[in-house]
Amino acid sequence: MLLNYSSIAKILPILRFELSRTEGSFLIQTNLLPEILTMVKNHFNCQFKVLTCISGVDYPESSHRFKIVYELLSIKRNSRLRLKVILDELSPINSVEKIISGASWWECEIWDMFGVFFLNQDNLTRLLTDYGFQGYPLRKDFPLSGFTESRYSSIKSRVVYENLEMSQEYRTFEFLSPWEELSSEMKKLLTKDKKLRRHIKLSENRCFILKSIIRNFNLFKLIRWNAFLKLKPLASKMSKVSLSNRCITTINRKRFNKFTPYSRHVFLKLVRSGNVSGMQKSSW
Repeated sequence: MLLNYSSIAKILPILRFELSRTEGSFLIQTNLLPEILTMVKNHFNCQFKVLTCISGVDYPESSHRFKIVYELLSIKRNSRLRLKVILDELSPINSVEKIISGASWWECEIWDMFGVFFLNQDNLTRLLTDYGFQGYPLRKDFPLSGFTESRYSSIKSRVVYENLEMSQEYRTFEFLSPWEELSSEMKKLLTKDKKLRRHIKLSENRCFILKSIIRNFNLFKLIRWNAFLKLKPLASKMSKVSLSNRCITTINRKRFNKFTPYSRHVFLKLVRSGNVSGMQKSSW
């Protein structure tokens, strides 16, 4: 059974009433917060006994800078209620931990992050920042870098505070072409063959893949990527390269069976022609 918020708004001293879908929102006076919260908690038609959250919002350009929002849940009525109070930077607000005990933790967080002081709070301590921390991080005028820098000192065996150093170490950024680090022999090979130059006019990501294939001289990578790059002339040019035994031994019979028919043809042609070192023709 959903709650009729308009009937409750008529009997409560609220400043503004808003209804969003099935959730009601009341803007109330700060000094009436404990009384209204007690009423909506214990009234038979309300039964808002669960406090799900207390949050704070900072409006630095407003005369009432802070807005504190209490999210309430009524399990019996299957309804939710939102109580809002507004106050300026120097005004305190009454604590509701004696009405709902779970409010103590959220009140400490709001004090820690926004600097809103709660009256009659038995344990108002910082939870997320250190005891010597200066400022309130969730205020809009708090600098992103903070006022001080904290770190753990192994010499003093405790956390120490130091002044901020905004300067950074000198850094250089290099934006190199994928072809600038190629060897001189490969540059000559790519510039002489006009047919090959037409095949290497690819997008930037494909050029990066091609660069890694040429620099590593890995035959297995070359055959696997050959179908993707469609560089058949490159495979014929690379057939004259003498590969190390380490690269050849990685291509065993099991991997060979996974090759495409064209890749098998290229690989067997390289082995049988004798241009690849470390391989026996009889084994293939």
